[in-house]
Amino acid sequence: MILSLSFQAEVFVISILCGMMCSAFYDIFRLLRIYKRHGALLSSLEDLIYWTICVFFFFTVILNINNGQMRLFIPGGFFTGLVFYYLTFGKIVIRAAERIINAVIYIINLLFDIIATPFRLIWFFVKKPVLFLCNSLSNVLILKLKYVKILCKTKKEKYSSLLNKRRSKDKLCQEKQRGKKKNPFQIF
Repeated sequence: MILSLSFQAEVFVISILCGMMCSAFYDIFRLLRIYKRHGALLSSLEDLIYWTICVFFFFTVILNINNGQMRLFIPGGFFTGLVFYYLTFGKIVIRAAERIINAVIYIINLLFDIIATPFRLIWFFVKKPVLFLCNSLSNVLILKLKYVKILCKTKKEKYSSLLNKRRSKDKLCQEKQRGKKKNPFQIF
């Protein structure tokens, strides 16, 4: 099927616009990579997802516009649109988006500081008494533990001494029994 020159020009412009839209879509990934560093695996996965979406988008548009007929100027227009957007509007959009995102982050941090300031002031005045009470309580607990250890040690020594006495009595009884061996020459 022979396409008219005006229709071919229209399809070429549409493919350039598709390329520019796909490049604008890639700016989202670029912004994500600017604010959150990704490893090589995650970046590769993002690129795979990006190109898969772009291929489906591109072929869907070509199927609807050109009835699925592929001409060499269509992918050429697509890649021309990608490069044109990246070199012109892409830099402007990224700078503007960075400024907008930085402004939003600044506003969020400012609101957080405004909300947190009363709590910081309360903590400033309450910190010393609270720390004093915590330190006093910990000292009391440490002394209590030392006292408990001393009590346990004295009880252990007391019981061990009683146990030693009991063992010594048992040893004496065993020695007496050993000493009372029957004399084979003794009748009674």
